[in-house]
Amino acid sequence: MLADYRQSYTVGAFDIDAYKRMTSPALLRVLNEVAMQHVLALKLSVWDLEPHQIAWVLLRLEIRIHRLPELGEQLSIHTQPSGFERVFTYRDYRVTDADGKLIVEAATTWALFNIENRRPTRIPGWIPERIPSQAAGEEPLPRPATKLPDWTVADHQHRYTVGWHDLDFNWHLNNTHFLRLLLDSVPTAILKEKTPRLIRLHYKAEAALDDEVSAETAILNEDHCLHQLRRGDVVLAQAETVWISSVGFSPHF
Repeated sequence: MLADYRQSYTVGAFDIDAYKRMTSPALLRVLNEVAMQHVLALKLSVWDLEPHQIAWVLLRLEIRIHRLPELGEQLSIHTQPSGFERVFTYRDYRVTDADGKLIVEAATTWALFNIENRRPTRIPGWIPERIPSQAAGEEPLPRPATKLPDWTVADHQHRYTVGWHDLDFNWHLNNTHFLRLLLDSVPTAILKEKTPRLIRLHYKAEAALDDEVSAETAILNEDHCLHQLRRGDVVLAQAETVWISSVGFSPHF
């Protein structure tokens, strides 16, 4: 078994925005899929853990985007576990373009939960034993921040009802859709003129079918935003984004 996992991917029409750039929710979806293929190979997927009444839950992610890939680009996605700590495990991702240039880095924090009581549980020794030593030459990325800036007053809001096609195999709002909903509350002027360079996202609670949720954005300055997703008074997720101007962007196609 491999300590790391690599998979190629071609950016398709479903992945892009109006400027033919891959969206950050589409990028997160691909990262999640590559990680799933790796844990399947390691026999540590949700289906392998289910008989033990445990499951992985994504808590925090931090994505640093040096450049958003464009329609038709050939990407190489590399992922590997980068450490264990009590109930937590960490996974890193690196995305390179056809020239081998690093264009995206992402670090994630996961917790092992007991399925019955929905509480964190210590990682049993047999799980790390199934993962070989870290690949040579790859230093772990910095861990995702454990705290985000304090929430302020929302400047923009987007309301949404969780639908059937938003669910994952646990019957909860898919973690990729959390990011999509949060970014849907960003003003169109920002989305037209800027691209995200840093995304920090913390998952707090789950959402289910037919839940009424509200995505909110607070603008700290022209390049820095805070976000939260609420169901009533319950905060489901919080995020921080940093943006950079995309004026003059010229896609290949």
